[in-house]
Amino acid sequence: MRVLFFDPYYEGVYGNARYVNDLFNHEKIIGCTFYTCSPEVPDYLNQLVQSERFFHLTYDANSRLSEFGGSLSGSNFLEQFKVIKDILSYSFRFKDLCKKEDIDVVHCNSIRAILTVGVGAKLAGCRVVLYIKSNLVGYIYCILSFFLADLILFQTETNKSRAPKSLLILFKYKFRILKNAIDMTRINKASLASSSQAIEDIEAHSIKLIYIGSIVERKGLRYLVNALKRIKIYYPEFKLYIVGDEKQDQIHTLELKDLIRKNDLQDNISFLGHKKEPLNLLRIMDALILPSLDEGVPKSVIEAICIGVPVIATDVGGTAETIDNLNNGIIVDPGNENELYKGIKRFLQNKIHFVETAKRMSSEAIKVFSFSQHSKELSRIYKELTIDRTH
Repeated sequence: MRVLFFDPYYEGVYGNARYVNDLFNHEKIIGCTFYTCSPEVPDYLNQLVQSERFFHLTYDANSRLSEFGGSLSGSNFLEQFKVIKDILSYSFRFKDLCKKEDIDVVHCNSIRAILTVGVGAKLAGCRVVLYIKSNLVGYIYCILSFFLADLILFQTETNKSRAPKSLLILFKYKFRILKNAIDMTRINKASLASSSQAIEDIEAHSIKLIYIGSIVERKGLRYLVNALKRIKIYYPEFKLYIVGDEKQDQIHTLELKDLIRKNDLQDNISFLGHKKEPLNLLRIMDALILPSLDEGVPKSVIEAICIGVPVIATDVGGTAETIDNLNNGIIVDPGNENELYKGIKRFLQNKIHFVETAKRMSSEAIKVFSFSQHSKELSRIYKELTIDRTH
């Protein structure tokens, strides 16, 4: 079986990029040969052992697809028509690629992906999987995407329940749950990692907090900075480490740094940039904080609970299904700095309980969120598609 993973989000080396690498590394369990395709050379390509299986299918000159969402939803009819024309043009070229490479299944990790290439995939005779990792927006986008997909995968029941009710009924037969997961070999390596001077310097702090992820608006870091201003009154010795690419949204990064200065938190918050393997840092932290406004089931949360680090996270996507509230973490309302402040303060007041409970619960989390288990489930899903194709 030949599976082509189409990813329009080619920037960054975490999230989707990590998932692509994990898929390639678990081919034998899944029982297929993976290929990947993007309109630009992805940042993660140099990490991919099988980099020759990447197809570079560029957008047409002057294409509006790089502005996709805004162009479709916020423009006049003429502009929307031009975007649709660009989508069809690209999709027909994608069809030719699928036929040439004899692709069986096209795997799309987002609504944008399936809307960009779904028509071409269907015309090429491929089966199409849509894996939804965050909250859905736009009824028209959803219905078109659900129509194009042969199977629709959600990471949690919570995420599925937030789809439009009429579509949950109409496309019920297409829905499956496929939990997010991580490669447990990374957890083992992090546990065995030796200390460096930098690690020892971090360990010297009495309260060590960490954020791992994109530095973009939807991650809610503004709320975290404002909450920490109040935390400093009671716990002036705390330290927050922000791990993520500062260049992804440079304007937002500069705004955050300005807010940190205004709140007099320069000595309490450090930007560490992108880390190829952040788990070595995560394992020595007291807690991971994720103040997101929108998520699926974040890998950083799964990584933390599998390592045994407590999590303070907002109730978005499937985080509430992943964290055992008030045991290995705390769930708070999104976009509410007062609730975030209360959650952090509650953790610090009961730090020993949360740290010890998170360590105790880590072994069960490893069983639930293993990428090997994820691969077995995905194998069954692909086989379901291809068996259905022969009937």
